[in-house]
Amino acid sequence: MKLINAEEASKLIRDNDRLGVSNFVSLSLPEDIFVSLEERFLKEGHPKNLSVMHVSGVGNFDSMGLSHLAHDGMVKRVYGAHEHPAPKILPMLDDGRIEAYLVPQGVCCHLLRAMAGGEDGLLTKIGLNTYADPRQDGCRMNASCTEDVVELVNVCGKELLYYKAQPLDVCILKATFADEEGNIAFDWEPALLEQREMAEAVKRNGGTVIVQVHKLVKKGTLDPWKVKIPGAFVDYVVVGRPENTFQSAGWKEIRPELTGQARIPVESVEPMEFNLRKVAGRRGAMEIRPDTLVNIGIGMSEAVANVAAEEGLSEQINLAVESGSIGGVPVPGAIGNAYNPIMIMSQPECFDMYNGGALDISFLGSGEVDQEGNVNVTKFGGKVIGPGGFVNISQNTKKVCFLSTFMVGKVDAELGNGKLSIKKDGKKPKFVKRVEQITFSAKNALENGQEILYITERAVFVLTPKGIMLTEIAPGVDLQKDILDKMDFKPQVADEIKIMDERIFHEEKMGLTISQKEKRT
Repeated sequence: MKLINAEEASKLIRDNDRLGVSNFVSLSLPEDIFVSLEERFLKEGHPKNLSVMHVSGVGNFDSMGLSHLAHDGMVKRVYGAHEHPAPKILPMLDDGRIEAYLVPQGVCCHLLRAMAGGEDGLLTKIGLNTYADPRQDGCRMNASCTEDVVELVNVCGKELLYYKAQPLDVCILKATFADEEGNIAFDWEPALLEQREMAEAVKRNGGTVIVQVHKLVKKGTLDPWKVKIPGAFVDYVVVGRPENTFQSAGWKEIRPELTGQARIPVESVEPMEFNLRKVAGRRGAMEIRPDTLVNIGIGMSEAVANVAAEEGLSEQINLAVESGSIGGVPVPGAIGNAYNPIMIMSQPECFDMYNGGALDISFLGSGEVDQEGNVNVTKFGGKVIGPGGFVNISQNTKKVCFLSTFMVGKVDAELGNGKLSIKKDGKKPKFVKRVEQITFSAKNALENGQEILYITERAVFVLTPKGIMLTEIAPGVDLQKDILDKMDFKPQVADEIKIMDERIFHEEKMGLTISQKEKRT
């Protein structure tokens, strides 16, 4: 192992390199190396024509991570699960200046593990009948994509997808400590991702592994249980500049409650504002039952975790976040973080669990829903976003609740006193005849016997063999004017439409319990 600075690290990345990055949004983000890469490119015009592989989104929805590489000619291709956290690079994906292959997050994790083991690809059911299926888009998100990165195969009479290996020349990782022999520990990292698998895959290909850390320590001082990458897989270590080396981009200090090294009172988590998102979160939280393993996605579905914390239910449920934390309370707005986790597993291990059907219920967002019950979260109006862990989670969970507001755009609504009144609605429907891309396949769900709900602030639908069926409406809304007239298709309507629980529409706490099935009027 050789100790270098970020500027020297940037010079190890050559034109046309296949670059791997392992992080989760702003967690374990090698930001100091990204900063130096941008500085070098602006000064020298190198490195150029990079092919970047990552698993989770790389950035903080502002200017970090891949946004530093958003210069014409610097990147020719991305292969990953989620691009939204790097907003400066998104226009380059949308207009085809950069090839965009967006692959389910769990597939990315497991493909790295397969590559580390010398395999030529990954065989899995994940992505069948979705945009990832080559009968649809084959993970190609813009017209610049010409490669077939996934193939449909038949094994013993069953359809499966074969995702081809993506060899890497170099990777940049971020951890907490490195010792003088290059052993890498993750003490302060809120997530243990796929760093080891990526390092092994790079070394298997004869490439270079670079790790940014907070501190260098003497050999023999690291707890062997906390060393996740041995020095044999590490070529270079960068002690990052403090301003570019953080636990999470949301704060500068190290917060031990994110790593299980300390616990904070759950009551100290600030309650969510009383708004339409919270209404949907409350209705979603009513689906949680005792002794279940619950996944909370990002975005609107985070409201379910916030409601559970406010109602004092966090200690009674087992929450899982796709970054690998189990237990505790997901941090609102800080994707991948959880307060008071009881366990932090690696991301490949987490998706092993998800793919195996261990989740009892998942709460996920939804961008578009069509008459068949398919859901799109990956691409809207040609704008590229990506699935994250959505495909793995939605395809394998026993019960899935998709949460969203009913309309796209700002809704002027009067909320409170047990009712909802729509004054001025959003600009266009979310419930459309046909989604732009299929990220969740209703066909798969019906074949697998999953229970599927679509929850909004004013209506609840369920998936049936004939499409989606309206089963509940909010007190105070007009069925025809506020719901049916605002959909691009006519849904099935239950013989007896229920009224959503009035407690959802009062500002004070609901008094929600999960010890028994909630009664609904």
